[in-house]
Parts: sequence; C-alpha cells; structure tokens
Amino acid sequence: MAGGNCQEAHRRCARLWAAVALSGWFALAAPAASIADPPEENVVAASGGQRTGGPSERSIVIDAAQATGSDPEVALATDRSADALEPIADSSEYGPAPDLADDPRLPPTPTLADPPEPTDDAPPAFAEISDAAGPTSPSAGRKSLDDEAGAAASTSTEMFQAASFNGIVPGASTRSEVLAAWGRPLEKNTAGKTLTFDLEGFQNVTLTFNKDRVAAIRVELSTPSPADALAQKLNLAAYRPVRVEDDEHYVVSTTYPERGVSFGHTPGLGAAVASDDAPVTADGSETVHELVMRPIEPAPFLRRAEATATDDYGRRIADLQTALDLDGRDARAAVLLSQAKLAVGQALEAEDLARLAVDQEPANDDYRLQWAKCLEALGRGDEAAAQTRAVLEGTTATQLVRADALQTLAQLTAQGPAAQRPRALSLYNKAIELADELAAQDSSGDERRIHRVLLEAHLGICQQIAGGDFQNKSDAVEQWLSRASALAEHMIAQGEADVSLRVTLAVKALAAGGRLNPPLDPALWVAEAEQAAAEVEPKLHDSLALEALHWRLGQTYSVAAEIQHRRGQAELALQYGEHADAHMTPLRSRRSELPQTDYELGRVYFQIGAVHAVHRQDHDAACQWYDRAAELLLPATPASLAQAGQYGDSLVSMGVSYWETGNRERAYELTKAGAAMIEQGVADGVLPENSRAVPQNNLAAMTQALGVADELAAPKATGPARLADQRSGGRQAGGRAKSSARVADRQGVAGDSGVRRR
Repeated sequence: MAGGNCQEAHRRCARLWAAVALSGWFALAAPAASIADPPEENVVAASGGQRTGGPSERSIVIDAAQATGSDPEVALATDRSADALEPIADSSEYGPAPDLADDPRLPPTPTLADPPEPTDDAPPAFAEISDAAGPTSPSAGRKSLDDEAGAAASTSTEMFQAASFNGIVPGASTRSEVLAAWGRPLEKNTAGKTLTFDLEGFQNVTLTFNKDRVAAIRVELSTPSPADALAQKLNLAAYRPVRVEDDEHYVVSTTYPERGVSFGHTPGLGAAVASDDAPVTADGSETVHELVMRPIEPAPFLRRAEATATDDYGRRIADLQTALDLDGRDARAAVLLSQAKLAVGQALEAEDLARLAVDQEPANDDYRLQWAKCLEALGRGDEAAAQTRAVLEGTTATQLVRADALQTLAQLTAQGPAAQRPRALSLYNKAIELADELAAQDSSGDERRIHRVLLEAHLGICQQIAGGDFQNKSDAVEQWLSRASALAEHMIAQGEADVSLRVTLAVKALAAGGRLNPPLDPALWVAEAEQAAAEVEPKLHDSLALEALHWRLGQTYSVAAEIQHRRGQAELALQYGEHADAHMTPLRSRRSELPQTDYELGRVYFQIGAVHAVHRQDHDAACQWYDRAAELLLPATPASLAQAGQYGDSLVSMGVSYWETGNRERAYELTKAGAAMIEQGVADGVLPENSRAVPQNNLAAMTQALGVADELAAPKATGPARLADQRSGGRQAGGRAKSSARVADRQGVAGDSGVRRR
C-alpha cells in the first residue's frame, strides 16, 4: 500500500486543531442553520449551541475547492435515436522451555506435571490468502477462522493440564490421597475445608477442599524468588500469562491459565509483618512470594481475553472459546466471543453466541443489544429493531447502553422505508446527547465505547444530511465530518484506537460525501486511508486483524471508484476499482456469512464494468466484469431496504450491455430481476414511484423484441423503446446492430428521491 501524500502537513495541522477544539468539549450538536429541522419525534433531539471562538472546524481532508462541476450526460451507445434502453449506470444513492539447572539461591519448587506440547502451527500471513474460487459455504468460512484462532492459542481443553505439587493435583486428588501421601496436617480436624502442612523447604502449604476433593494448593515460599527464573524452572515460560495489577500499577499476581498456576507477588500476612520485601526486585522484575495451583478453570482465560488488545482477534477468540468450552453457561464469555466473531465476519456464530448470552441473562440489556447488532449484520433488520427497542423501552439499561442502543436504532431506521428515515436524525442526536453527558464526566469507566458511539452517531448524521433534502447540506456535511475527524483523532491520541480508525472514517466520509451534488473529490480521503493502513499494518501480528484492515481499505477504494465514475474520471475510477478488487476478493470466503460481503464485492465488479460501458463504450469488456458481478448480485437480497435501489439499478444497467453484445436472454434475465427488485422497493416505501420508469421501459422494449409478455413491463410506456432489428442473435452481417441507450444519471438527486435526470 502506498502511503502519504503531498498535503500531509496540512492534514496533521488540521488534525491538531480539531483535537484542540474537541478537548473538554463534547456537546456536538447539529449545525441548525445549515439543515432543515428534523420532524418532531417522541425522542427529544439533542440541543446545544455552536462552539464560538477557537480554531476552525473544517474537515481534515475535505477541500470544497477541489470538487468538480456537474457530470456531463453520457451516451452509452453510438445510436442517438430516441427509442433506447436506459441503463442506470450510476447508483451513488443509495513450547515448554528446557529444564534449568538448579540454582542454589532458589528455594525448592513444586514438581509440576509434564505440560502439553505446544503447537508449531502459525497463522498464515495475509499475503498467503488465496483468491476465493466461487461461493464458499459458511461452515467453510468458520473453519478457516477457527483454524487461525487455534494457531494463536489452542482452544482444546484437552491440551491443558493442571499442575501438580508433590503428587497432588487440584481438581483430581482426594482428601484421603493427600493424607496418605503427606501425612497428618497441622490441624487436628482433618475433615476441615482447609488443611495446612509443614513440608520441608516451604513456609506453609495450604490445601482448600471442595467437599473431599482438592480445589486449590497454596504454597508460601520461604524466600521470594525472581518470577522469570521461577517460570523457567516450572516450564511455564512457553505460556502467555495474564497479570493483575493493583491501584498503584504493581503486578499483584501472574497466572498461567493453561497450567492453573498463579504467582503471588505480595507476601502473605505473616510474611508481610516480618518482612519489607517488595513485589519487585531492584532491577524492576517481579518477585514471587507464593504459588497457587488450581484446576483448569474458565476465569483466567476470560481475564486474559479481556486484557488482550481488541484487534488481536486470534488470541481473544481462542481464550474466549476455551472459557466457554470450560463453562458453557458463561454469558460474559459468550457475548465477548460474539463481539470478536462479528468483527471478523463470523456473523452466524456471533448471533448464536449473543442469543446464548441473552438466554442465560435475559435482563442484561448490553447482551441484548449485542444480539441486535448481530441480527442487523445478518440483514434481519426487523428483528434487530425489535431487540433494540426492547432495550430502550425497558428501565434497566445504563445511560451508555441506551446511547449505544439509540445509535443502533438510528442506523436501522436510516436503512428502512424512506418515510421513516428522517426520524434517524433525532435518534442520532439523542444518542449524542446521552454519550456527551458521559464523556463530560471525569471518570465514566468506558471512554472507548462512549467515543465510539459519538463517532458512529456523527458519521450517521453525515449520511442522513447528505442523502436528505436540506439547504447548504455540503457545508453541514463538512462540519459534521470535521467533528467526526476530531473525535477519531482524540481516540487515537488517548490510545482508545490505533490509526486504522482513519480508514474506517474514510469509508464513512466518502459514503456521505459521494452523495453530494457535486460529489467531493475522494483523493485526499483515499490518501489518508492508505497512509493509515501503511502505518498500522507492520504493527499487526494477527492475521484476522490484517484481513479486517484490508477489507476496510478495499471499501475505501470501492466508494472512491463510484465517486470518480460520477465525476467522469474514468481512469481514476478504474484504478480505484481494481485496488478494491485486489483487497476484497481474496477475503470473500472468510466473510461469506455477512450478506453485505457479496453485495459490496458485486458492486465493485459492477462499477468497473460500468466504467467500461459508460465511459469507454466497451460492452464486451463491461460484460466480463458484469459476469462476476451478476454471480454475486443475482442470488442476493438486500441486507437493508435502503439498498434495494442500488441492487435493482445495477442489474438493469448490466442488462443494457448484455443486450448490446447480443446476449439477449441474459439481458432480459437481469433486467427482469432488477425491475422486480425496484418494484419491491416501491411497494415497501423505500423507492419513489418514478423509480419504475427506466426498468419498465427497458423491460417493455426487450419483451417486444423477444416476443414475450411480462407483467413488470410498463403497459403504457411513453415513447416505447424500440430495439433495432438484430438478426442472428443480435448480430448483423457487418457488425453489431446499433441501438441507443442513454445514461440515467443521479447527479441531480435530492436525498433519496431517486429522480433520474435523462
């Protein structure tokens, strides 16, 4: 990936200003003077004035002066007759270590059971991902991801083995076995819950029993030992520990979940009274005062997963899966695993896990909201909205969960019928109001999530303004994008996200800016995304995180290709489209559970084909890309109602090129499918009535030429399109028959009206 651009200094300076403007100020309300007030809703819209004074809040990358004028009307075919098929060529709307020699300075150490052999597998590098050949079943996709997670850390509990001490194994040995092996304890009553033994070389050895089975062994060392040396001695160094710190950031304990062993770094009560030993040595390394051995349990794996970086998906998934394998009713492990699975595209299993968590804890609003997000990702919008409303209509959700739920419901509303979409603005504003109150507190407890809600809500408002009927909406979109940029930079500066967040921001910004008239120049946003990806990629050692990064970068290129197509920049549109293809196609099988995967990739292929058809009038080249696009788009259904227009328009447009090349049956098939999709969109209230015009006219012309009847064809199409006589399958002796088709571009669209300027 190429990174950087000539305006780096400008962007960095602008980012700094944005961060300064944001510092201590999160009352980010809509610029009321720039857009029409949303309709009154039951949810109160956020209030708050514009910030006065301070530096400018212009976007870090938008430069309105670089936007071009209106797209010229483009003729698709060589014939200029009035009777023509009309494509909708632009759809912008819508290993254990070896034993060490005994060190005489170290106290005696327990004899641990032999640890399992570590795996030599390693997760494949991103560069080794092969191109997906055809559709892959969801189960195959899940296997691939599970294999990678297993390579990072085994999820099979059979690979784990609890440590033993002097022949006693927690969770396995019984009271009678302990007494037979160790003799009498210090206590007279040998039936107590705890028994203490005086073993040579150790200050104290205490056993805790669950009924008559050993639950834990606590060994107080006579002399503190360096933690690293002890870990090597006990063959624990090959495992990744989880550490617990106190309020002063001293490490209190270190646990090795695969062996059930914990190091205690602070002395016990008796030792503490008699000693000034600190939990660290002079060189800063931890000392060990006691060992605790327990059976293999889920809690340490869960703690380690929670302490692992969010984008270290392989290890997080492995630990969470292990915790759930050990305790199938652990709702916390299930919902965290659901989040990680959803982030890497395993939506079906993510939904199963979230539903499991809700079944275990029906009153947990956060778990229910995660379930809603999984349902949304699977294209089950009505179910997602119902679960989200259940959270909002209840009385137990925290303010942060309510803010997140409002943002989720706003997003679902924006994807629904056109008549309901204006309500999304009020929902986004209310989410901002609640999250802003939390962000203003000194210690809210979950700043990362608060800022994520704020960021998503700001970007959602950008989308609504860009697609709505508002005055001065270009200025309003720019202001909201500037604030979103400031939020993103604040999160990066605080360590709540890495610079790859700029890639996500670029995708959403381009999706909004591309709906403006004229659309923004995507070059600076693309350069921003490329530089961020190039900066973060060398730091990512998790293949799943690399895949997620490349998919988002591919999305950036895809949206940029559509924008450049609208702007008439054919070469740039092809360049961006080919970059999107290179980044996204290899990942299709790994993301096959998400309905959006085939849709987004199909749109990439369609867009490249449309450039060949519209700008180069090369329908043969266009159909090569349309073959790939149709393979993905034809079997698919929209993941959201709002995409019905894009689906239908794409299919109708492809039909024109197939007709031009003489493949009349394929042309008719695609046009009919597109017309049916648009007809359904009109019936669902997603598309306006006039959306039918182009599909019906094209279908009428095709049915007339083919001599078939179709109820979707316009019964009284004005100026019915006539096809030139195409003998011998559409080919004339001297070449292809010429029939014209004009582009019905959407440059003049106001919001989601779908008006096509002929």
